[in-house]
Amino acid sequence: MMPADTSPLPSSAGLAVRRRTRLAGCALAALVLGGGLLTFADGRNRAQHAERAHIEAEAALAQAQDRLQLAERQVMLAETGSALRIRMQSLGLTPAHWAERRMAIRDQSLPREDANEVLLGTSQGRGRLFVAEAFELSVTRFDEGLFHAPESGANPLRMSLRGTVLFRAGEPQ
Repeated sequence: MMPADTSPLPSSAGLAVRRRTRLAGCALAALVLGGGLLTFADGRNRAQHAERAHIEAEAALAQAQDRLQLAERQVMLAETGSALRIRMQSLGLTPAHWAERRMAIRDQSLPREDANEVLLGTSQGRGRLFVAEAFELSVTRFDEGLFHAPESGANPLRMSLRGTVLFRAGEPQ
């Protein structure tokens, strides 16, 4: 016979210890797994936050580049305006050197020679500039041409002209 303490079956105390050891191992594994999941979730949140911050930084960079480009254009425009202002002053084209008069001829019947004189007077010349707002020139007879003088008895032309004549009022300094 076999003694009672040497039985091949573990005692209930041994089974309880093994069960506690396995339970502790499972609990430890669950804790490690839970800690790993928390670490993973925290890392994922940080990665998402970093991605958002990166996108915002890229947007801010694009806006800054646009503002820089706009500022460069404004500087170039200011430099061009300054150079143009200096050039205008050297040529005597400032408003202080010019005067203006309004001119209006409304539906007047003029002989061709007088119409030519008016048109020549409105052409740009030395110290004179005409800015037309409205201009109309027509023949009074349907069988005549505007650009060819009739051979027999010139009929008058009908003219309307409105604009501003600019002329030098003083010499550039």
